[in-house]
Amino acid sequence: MISAPMRMSEARIAEFVRSKADWITKQQAKLASRPSPAPLVYEEGAPFALWGAHYPLRLTHASRGQKVHFADGQWHMVVRQDAAEEKKAKLMEAAYRDILVQEASCRLQDWSQIMRLDEQGLSPKGLAAQKMTSRWGSCHVSRRTIKLNSELARKPVAMLEYVLVHELVHLFERGHNARFYGLMDRYLPDWQDKRRALNAS
Repeated sequence: MISAPMRMSEARIAEFVRSKADWITKQQAKLASRPSPAPLVYEEGAPFALWGAHYPLRLTHASRGQKVHFADGQWHMVVRQDAAEEKKAKLMEAAYRDILVQEASCRLQDWSQIMRLDEQGLSPKGLAAQKMTSRWGSCHVSRRTIKLNSELARKPVAMLEYVLVHELVHLFERGHNARFYGLMDRYLPDWQDKRRALNAS
């Protein structure tokens, strides 16, 4: 899939893709060589990640009130005894989204103050999380809303911080240009180390 400005002609887009053909081929080969992750099993004691560590899953069967929450170093899943794996996966995904938004909201307030976003009328108006396949986050600059990949809740918190700062910097600069990277260097000097760690995880 290609994203491009509306004003760009199809011929220019095709020319750009051709100029990057070698890089695209290398990236496709790199992705194809990665081992497929083991399927998740929602059974008693199964380990599930949170902020870079793994914690056991505790199952409770109930006919109503199905949910997942994290407490006391354990995941707690309440489901019907006959619940399908798909239902369990949806409950776990919802828990990851909630945990991520809660953690990111606190850090968003801190970084908004550090960057003085309020003073410049750039404070974010919305924060959400969802499962994404090709990016860790996105910023809708005109709406001033940030969306985070729910998979970040499985990674160390430092990686969430990197993605959050990256998206906030887009409120100052839409593109990935010298000004953007200069602002990243200013606010998060070790951002490149964090990015490498995140993309390698």
